[in-house]
Amino acid sequence: MRAGFGLWIVLVCVVSSGLSGENHGQAFRIPVLCYHAVSPAASGPFALTPEVFDRQMRLLQQDGYTVLSANGLIAFLRSVQRGERVFLPAKPVVITFDDNYESIRRYAYPILEKYKYQSCNFIYIKGVSESGWAQFRKFEGSSMEMHSHTISHADLVKRQPGEDERAWRKRIFGEIAGSRKILEEKLGRAPAYIAYPYGRWNTDIIRMMRIAGYSAGFSAFGGYVRETSSLDVLPRFTIFREYDLEMFRKIVSGEWSGSQGEPDFVRARDYNLPAE
Repeated sequence: MRAGFGLWIVLVCVVSSGLSGENHGQAFRIPVLCYHAVSPAASGPFALTPEVFDRQMRLLQQDGYTVLSANGLIAFLRSVQRGERVFLPAKPVVITFDDNYESIRRYAYPILEKYKYQSCNFIYIKGVSESGWAQFRKFEGSSMEMHSHTISHADLVKRQPGEDERAWRKRIFGEIAGSRKILEEKLGRAPAYIAYPYGRWNTDIIRMMRIAGYSAGFSAFGGYVRETSSLDVLPRFTIFREYDLEMFRKIVSGEWSGSQGEPDFVRARDYNLPAE
């Protein structure tokens, strides 16, 4: 399943009213999953072993989910919000990754290829070696899209000590616009989407994102993409190491609600974000 296939599924393949899971723009709940490292040496709350990741991908296959590309998701949502008559495959889900983990390329990608699933990797510029860029270039045109996670993975909302508003705006716009420019130079294609580091954003950051040329932004907090979701801040479910298969099934099935099952270290953070 190549990178453009999710768009084809959403807008072309499902034109018959006889298909299950069709959607005419009514209420829907699409889970966008956010992964980080996938490694045999997994440690910390954000890392999964390849075995666990494989079990989750197998569940999607066995339970009849349709994995959409990020491009497919955005195209569908835009069409719905324009009031167009569109159809959605049964049980859609989107798979994304954050950061520059080599394990994503080494361990996660072969598993995704086994199941013919599309995905999206939000990468930040700092620390990517020339060999790393060479590896990322190999993914261009494949089933893994490459998009932006800023230059240094900085908390975009937080000001540095002694930093006034003008200096903050200059630095943050550099993080947002600069990463898009560098990704275009390195990969030959400007990324269309950005994932806000730590999921943090505000209205100023959204304006900068749009001025820089992105067409959508992703957060990292639990919630489903719905017909009313803003393209400026699309929610994602961060998949934590402590989640068992039942919790994973609850998330992808649309049954998750509020902070249900969310780890304490996530609930305790003060993100100062508006309600979904």
